[in-house]
Amino acid sequence: EAIEIPKASRPGSGGGLTSVDGNIVLLNHAGQFYYISSDSAPRPLQIQAPENGFPDYLKVSKADEFSGYQHRPAFFRYNDILFTEFSNRRFLLASHTNFHEDKLCYTTTISRLEIEKPTSSNPLEWSFKSSDWTTLFETRPCLPLKTQWRAIEGHMAGGRIVSAGDGTLYLANGDYAWDGIYGPISPKPGSKVPLSQDPDADYGKVLSIGILGGEVEQISRGHRNVQGITLDKRGKIWTVEHGMRGGDELNLVSEGLNFGWPLESYGTSYAGTAISGVKPYGVHDAFTRPVFAFLPSIATSGLETIEGFHEAWNGDLIVSALSGLKLVRVRIREGRAVFAEDIHTGFRTRYVHQHSDGRLVLWTDDRRVIFLSPSKGGQGFKLVKYLIEHEMDLSKTQQEKL
Repeated sequence: EAIEIPKASRPGSGGGLTSVDGNIVLLNHAGQFYYISSDSAPRPLQIQAPENGFPDYLKVSKADEFSGYQHRPAFFRYNDILFTEFSNRRFLLASHTNFHEDKLCYTTTISRLEIEKPTSSNPLEWSFKSSDWTTLFETRPCLPLKTQWRAIEGHMAGGRIVSAGDGTLYLANGDYAWDGIYGPISPKPGSKVPLSQDPDADYGKVLSIGILGGEVEQISRGHRNVQGITLDKRGKIWTVEHGMRGGDELNLVSEGLNFGWPLESYGTSYAGTAISGVKPYGVHDAFTRPVFAFLPSIATSGLETIEGFHEAWNGDLIVSALSGLKLVRVRIREGRAVFAEDIHTGFRTRYVHQHSDGRLVLWTDDRRVIFLSPSKGGQGFKLVKYLIEHEMDLSKTQQEKL
């Protein structure tokens, strides 16, 4: 089933999906919430998104002082939405880029909305204002507008989130292209340490955050633009990273690991040449290697662990992609990728989510929410049926085995 979502209030793409007591809630890049059901039209929710400073950024971008900067407001977005419960409390968590006009800088922010009892569990009955959200976490330092390339590379924010169910939230935070390639290497004057390698900065990192108190710990570093994060049934953290050409990665994250960006990568520049500063070229020996690298790149955009969709898929990872109009199913065994299967959908998929009823739900760049269920018998069954009906050379024993 495919549900078409109304056009957003401004250009752009992004956002996310979450399950709320059997319902699907969508947050688009512009901060508009929708209730999604596979058997009815989408309905807008009476939820105002947390303030993100976007109107202030638009005003600043038109000021004479910043007229020489490259501005792409369409890349400024809400990155993810997550419903979670802990300690008998219910929360909506939103991840987004946040512009601070007073300091002329921006952060990745996690905003929290508590849905206090006896509020209904049905999102259609909710009514929340922007002021009802509180700030749970903001990255440090607050980044200034860049003079090199684009002022705010909002599409490089990463910003995906996942809950461990024990009061811990994991944030996959991008480096906003402060990499020495498409921007300065660091906002620190004179620094030669790339932002994603700097232990004093929260960018290019996977972070753990306490949902109740906001306590923060850096789990890993050396990431570029982490567009998907999920936990497997053992609690292991998996991410997909949107790299440069040939640099898309699937990573198994654990505390203290360094994945090397921008000092090391399997990727090349978008022109096909070696990435500036990466030596030796095409080798990944000094830092933690990815479990799997996508060659050619698929423009990874989301990640989900599959359990209960189909018995043949249990424990697999589903990667959504912006390139190739496909999903990729990755079989994981003993911490390694056994195979990667392309599943062509015909859509440029921004986000993949497994609903609480087991179905897979996709959010596409042409504003569709698509529900996927396993077909009875599958394609293999259809092929065998075709062979039998057309009296191909199959013995009765072979037919029974198939």
